[in-house]
Amino acid sequence: MMNMESATSSPNRTNDSFEKAFRTVHDHIVEIMPKIRREPTGCLRAPFLTVTWGACYAGVYGWDDHFMTLRFAADGKIEELKNYLTNMLSSQREDGYIPNIYNDRGPTRLAFHAQPFLAQNAAVYLSLGGEEDFVRGLFPKFTAYLNYYYQAMHWEKGLCCWPETYMSGIDNEISGTLYPINTMLAADLNAYLYLECKAMKYLADRLGLPAGENEPRAAALAEAVNACLWDEEYGFYGNYNTQSGAVQLALFRGRPDGVGKYSFLSGVAIPVLYAGLASPERAERMVRGYLMDPKHFLSDYGFRSLSRSSEYYNNAVWGNPPRFGNPARLTNSNWQGPVWVVQNYQAILGLLRYGYRDEARLVTERLIRALAAGIEKYGFMRENMDAETGEPLYADKFASWNLLADLLPSFVEGKPPFRNFPWE
Repeated sequence: MMNMESATSSPNRTNDSFEKAFRTVHDHIVEIMPKIRREPTGCLRAPFLTVTWGACYAGVYGWDDHFMTLRFAADGKIEELKNYLTNMLSSQREDGYIPNIYNDRGPTRLAFHAQPFLAQNAAVYLSLGGEEDFVRGLFPKFTAYLNYYYQAMHWEKGLCCWPETYMSGIDNEISGTLYPINTMLAADLNAYLYLECKAMKYLADRLGLPAGENEPRAAALAEAVNACLWDEEYGFYGNYNTQSGAVQLALFRGRPDGVGKYSFLSGVAIPVLYAGLASPERAERMVRGYLMDPKHFLSDYGFRSLSRSSEYYNNAVWGNPPRFGNPARLTNSNWQGPVWVVQNYQAILGLLRYGYRDEARLVTERLIRALAAGIEKYGFMRENMDAETGEPLYADKFASWNLLADLLPSFVEGKPPFRNFPWE
């Protein structure tokens, strides 16, 4: 196991200002990690991690806690991976459904199926020396939970659909917010399901179990993502609109004034790079044409969550209401412009996967400097930052996936603290 210093030491650099920023972020993360760990209580049978060390977001949240446990695992605390899986699976139904959010009284948002990170979490746990018998006991539960996606969220073309945009974690991703529910085949969901299937095959091989449908499902998802979610004209992935029968990147195409051309060009495509589903040629078009272009995603503080050229781009503290006015679909997080650490983490690992190390280093340094400035100003992190000013926006005393920030230099320098995808 790696100790804290080896997992998070910043690389040797001559840039003293970056060293100072890195140390500010690292020291803060080390300080708050014990503050978010809670002992078992109520329905939470194992110790758990809270999203903040303040008043917001009490309880366990599917993808937040997955990424938080990776940070603890980087310090050798792999028991947090086991605790996460124990709590998430504690209320699984016979049909495979697993609630995504828990507090001490039980599951909340009962229509919210667990986001697809559980098998990946177990794969990292097993790769770091976790208990094989524990994971073996969970394998049938994982199978049932993935089958639920195909039963309840499977649409056409071999792809799945989020029933509600907030279930993606990208609460108000623009195309999913403005178009009717159950109409968008989501790039992020299907990339994550691909990774879950790859993780399941890894688990089966390690444990000597039948791999079942996981290998053919992974291959089918890879084919469908590239056949249906890629827009050749734009050179970018997006959500597929089942009503129009096309990838929804534009509100209008072909207008001479360019209005609507980039309306829905969003970070929902980043998980496709993170998962390694793009060909090198497609990855290059995404990186050169959009991710590293200041007119779209690259800001002075990291990657934006929506293209700066979209008419919907904004850095509001609160998310925009949906066009159709259903108050149940209002959000309190903004994925229509601001910089988020988790999306940058995935983008940076995606850049590294395709050989864009210099670009990954540049974005990492910008992100860490922005986080450090916020810590120095407020004494804590928030969950996102204004992409034009770097100002932290919402949720005081935020931890969650921001904990991964001080690991990024190690990934960039080719010294990863753990194998994010141990089957590769």
